[in-house]
Amino acid sequence: MKEKLIIIIFFIFLIIPFVSPASIQMKQNFKQEETLMANVSGIFINPPSRENILFYKGHTRIAIDAYLGKINETYYIYAPLSGKSPGNYSIKITGISYKKASKTISNDLIKNFTIQNISAPFSINPGFIITKDDFDIIINNFQDNEIELKMKIKTFSGDKEGISNYEDNKEYKINLKPGENKINFKLGALNSQSEKLISLDSEGLKYLIRASLLINPEQRKIFSFQISPSSYSVTLPNSSCIKKLIYIYNKGTGALTNVRLNLSDSLKPYVTISTDRFARILPNSNGHLNLSITSGSEKILSGSLTVTTDEKLLKSIPIHIEVKAGAPQPNISELTTDKTCGDPDIHGIICNESEICEGDLIQARDAECCIGKCKKAPSKPNWKLIGWGLIFVLILGGVWFYFKKYKKVKHPINLLKIAKRKD
Repeated sequence: MKEKLIIIIFFIFLIIPFVSPASIQMKQNFKQEETLMANVSGIFINPPSRENILFYKGHTRIAIDAYLGKINETYYIYAPLSGKSPGNYSIKITGISYKKASKTISNDLIKNFTIQNISAPFSINPGFIITKDDFDIIINNFQDNEIELKMKIKTFSGDKEGISNYEDNKEYKINLKPGENKINFKLGALNSQSEKLISLDSEGLKYLIRASLLINPEQRKIFSFQISPSSYSVTLPNSSCIKKLIYIYNKGTGALTNVRLNLSDSLKPYVTISTDRFARILPNSNGHLNLSITSGSEKILSGSLTVTTDEKLLKSIPIHIEVKAGAPQPNISELTTDKTCGDPDIHGIICNESEICEGDLIQARDAECCIGKCKKAPSKPNWKLIGWGLIFVLILGGVWFYFKKYKKVKHPINLLKIAKRKD
């Protein structure tokens, strides 16, 4: 046991001196107008900050805007070199401390570089991506003519489909007009954090942009709602007034916002709603409103109540009202509750959209509850298919009738034509 412990300690002390201290990795030479890109690695006690990234030309400090971001344990820097003349430069990172073997070092990090007397064909901005939303890369083409840009995206970890408008490991060719160009990247719904490398290559200059795409909680939310009842039909006597509660259940995992309600014009003279808007309906909750009907004289009304949301959802329920002399006044009992379907006082179940309830339906906070069993709803006839079938049968019948009546009719004998042939 002691021998094993001595071997482990020996290897620890053997490895520690070779642990890399903090350092700046970047190119030695840059072209004029190019975007400087670098990364900084190390075990930091006091990590780099944007304010402590300084630039010098020779021994004179100069102004260059630098941007800093961290992906995993590596810090990424990019800085536009626009307007900088050829010469010898350096980048210095101050105010840091880091581990070197078992010691803590507080020295600045310095890296020299040169700007050559050669113009870069294009620059990019930004030089790294850390986002949970769609993003753009701006490319400035410094040429007087169009240039062709080759772009390729490689995934290191996470969701390969994170960027929805470009495939992974596929080369794309993009024509860049002179001046500013923009490439748009749209994110799909990410299942996990995705890390990628975006390669942009043209005219002998290549940029490698590290991208960390984070999960946007809003992208993963499901937006859905149900209107209860799913339809409403009622028969009323003349000159009566009733109210019916309508529920809008949030069936998704995201909040419904700016929920708008609208009645068909045919219903508006006789039907009113207690509200035409809900600012928000939270998950596992509902918004409910009163549908008030004033019957008047005998008539039959048909229309709908339509519900739309800012999440681009839309649903309608059909409403049918018949006003009939001598009809009994309908007895409408309503239930409003803050309890859910699973509450012991209700003990209901929620049927799927493809099911119907064999039992009583009551309203709860989270859904319309079935007190009984759910069974598969009977399939509805496909009227569209039936209609096309009838049209096809009529066409066939017409064709058959034409051939039956006209094609087999014998033409009358023309005796004058026969007599002329004999002469």
